[in-house]
Amino acid sequence: MLDPAVEQSPRHPSPEAEFDALYRATRGELTWFATQRTDPCTAQDVISEVFLVAWRRWGEIPVGDSRRRAWLYGVAKNLLQQQRDQRDRSNRLTVRLSAQPEDMTGDPASRIVDEVAVAGLLATLTPQQRAVIELVVLAGCTSTEAAAVLGCSITTVTSRLARARTRLRTAMNAEEMGRTSRHSAS
Repeated sequence: MLDPAVEQSPRHPSPEAEFDALYRATRGELTWFATQRTDPCTAQDVISEVFLVAWRRWGEIPVGDSRRRAWLYGVAKNLLQQQRDQRDRSNRLTVRLSAQPEDMTGDPASRIVDEVAVAGLLATLTPQQRAVIELVVLAGCTSTEAAAVLGCSITTVTSRLARARTRLRTAMNAEEMGRTSRHSAS
């Protein structure tokens, strides 16, 4: 292990000092780069993520100012593309969902009772499970589309969907048992 005095010397700056110098040298130009390609708020998010990735992967990024600068630009470009892709998928889903006609047939009171029952069942789910159910079951999205909207893997979506269905089945059975016991007690 290096002596702490050597690590902090100007000849051997600490990783923190090197990162800080890189941040100060490139933040402005990377922010300009990002704001030329997206809105200012998203650009700030992207730049924050760029430096977070750089810090987490500090030992893996190339050595040398120009190589590190190029690496940061590559990360920014990739993150901007991911933001665009996610926005495009979300926009396509919104268009698809808005094009679906709402079913207005049947008894309105019955529809309200059903909506309340569904809301109660959905409340038993975690927020992540509820989001998957809303996208896949209620909106008719594929697992691939849901994964893109939620920003997770298809495996994660299918796992959450399976857990949500199990939890809903259990809640529905418990509700049915409650109804049956109330009716038999009457």
